[in-house]
Amino acid sequence: MATFRTAEIVSILGVTARMLDRWVSAGVVAPSVQSPPGSGVDRVFSFQDLIAVAVVAKLRSLGVSLDGMRPTVAHLSTLAFHERGEAKVDYLVCFSKGEVLALKVEEVLEAIEKRRGQNVILVDLAEIFVDLQGASMEVALGRTRSKIPRKRTAGEKPRRRPRPG
Repeated sequence: MATFRTAEIVSILGVTARMLDRWVSAGVVAPSVQSPPGSGVDRVFSFQDLIAVAVVAKLRSLGVSLDGMRPTVAHLSTLAFHERGEAKVDYLVCFSKGEVLALKVEEVLEAIEKRRGQNVILVDLAEIFVDLQGASMEVALGRTRSKIPRKRTAGEKPRRRPRPG
């Protein structure tokens, strides 16, 4: 299972650590792997959490309030995403009266037609999912690269480990 620390979420999604901390404190998103109490602590998020944070960031960029997005994030938690699988739905359709539907492409227009007169926000989950799969792989590769010892050049002495003191 892929996990993501706060700094990795910030890097992947382009949100600030303060924004992420605020969303967690407000209870809009929650790290499901590790959530120590307090602000400024290193939380650990799952891939499912990463998708939820990406959706929150998208909705915030569209001007949706934190309270207004709670039904969407709650609905998202009922969907199962796995970083190596494929998206089961294509869109989250958020209606102004608080209703949220997770739909395939062919179902979106019919759902909108049935609810004429309501404002609608479409969140392209399939696109978010594919983007985050790639980011997840890059994070995993970055972690692997940092664990691979660097080859020394000719004449370079090995680094000494600091002595416990």
